[in-house]
Amino acid sequence: MWVPYVFWPAAAATVISAALIAYILRAGLKKPGNTPVFIMFLSLFIWSLGELLERLAGPPPADENLATTGVKILMIGLALAPATFIHLAIDYPRRLSIQSRFRKIILYTVYGVAAIYILLAFINEYIGNIVFNGVYSYSVLGQQIWGLKEAPLHMIYDLWMLIAAIVLFGVMIWKYKQEKIDIIRSQMKLMIIGLFIGFLLVLFTGFIPPVLLGISMYPLTTVAFTIVGLFVIYTIYRYRMFLVAPTQESATESEKLPEYGIIKLKRDDAYEKFVLLARSGYPCLAFIGTDIEKFKDKYGLKTTPVFQITKESGKDRLNPKIPEHMEMISFIIISFVDEANNPVVLLDINDALTEIGGEELKNKVIESIMNSIDPSKAVYIFVS
Repeated sequence: MWVPYVFWPAAAATVISAALIAYILRAGLKKPGNTPVFIMFLSLFIWSLGELLERLAGPPPADENLATTGVKILMIGLALAPATFIHLAIDYPRRLSIQSRFRKIILYTVYGVAAIYILLAFINEYIGNIVFNGVYSYSVLGQQIWGLKEAPLHMIYDLWMLIAAIVLFGVMIWKYKQEKIDIIRSQMKLMIIGLFIGFLLVLFTGFIPPVLLGISMYPLTTVAFTIVGLFVIYTIYRYRMFLVAPTQESATESEKLPEYGIIKLKRDDAYEKFVLLARSGYPCLAFIGTDIEKFKDKYGLKTTPVFQITKESGKDRLNPKIPEHMEMISFIIISFVDEANNPVVLLDINDALTEIGGEELKNKVIESIMNSIDPSKAVYIFVS
């Protein structure tokens, strides 16, 4: 197999994008902000896979059919990319404060444009090749490789992608300035930096030279994808980027949902109320100071997300002595409440906080939670 130097950036981008797609699927698409990130990396995966096939097509004129197939696959990713940028701007890390109807109109429009462009790409031979004019060979790093011949509609779409990228940065920066929770700001900062580096690489190697200057050069798009992917991987590792999704237990009870607000109950009464509401089909979330599996087994909870407040860090375990974990408690609650319909949150954390860090830590965490939640959006059951 012919493997040119420029094979490796495309291969790296394809592998990293595939790994992130698999990770997000495992984390769950219903979790806040996960869907737009998933779709964005799906488009980048398709794009980089298409470029990978181009590079493997052999020194021109070895296999033009494989090169053309790679171009068509690449263009599906290219078509989706601007729509995913707009989607990410609206929904990550939480939805933009706009009317639901207006949000749907925007998303239907941008994905509709992508669908039209894909359709044109596949029927281009019947409409005079207005989308792309096949592939051609050019030299890069001392080797001949296949490249995409620019056509008017393709250039217009490149401009649309540039506009979408600018919108993405503008909205993300605005969200960053408005955000009050530091852990969300930290996530957004890393995402913005990674996306901006990738944007500059694409702009100065894949847009300005061919579209504005008519110069053929090796586009560093897959290098840009790799950099963005690495930033996201670090964000996941550092801040647990993908969080809890609202889920519901099978409804076996018919407990009436209390009015939204804060309810203080003794532990046994609080647990009984919480479990009845969970079994009545309401989306519930719990923070406790005891073992998660024992708690869920005792009360027959299968899908309800539960987090343990403990000195030990790990899956679904948060140590509030770690600043990021303290903020994560509020972040998880806010994200859950924003996404759920009739949400219920159980907080049995006083004893665990006192054991971990005394009254000072307990008061600090409780104050942080109270300052971040909106009692008018959910039922909060505090164990007194």
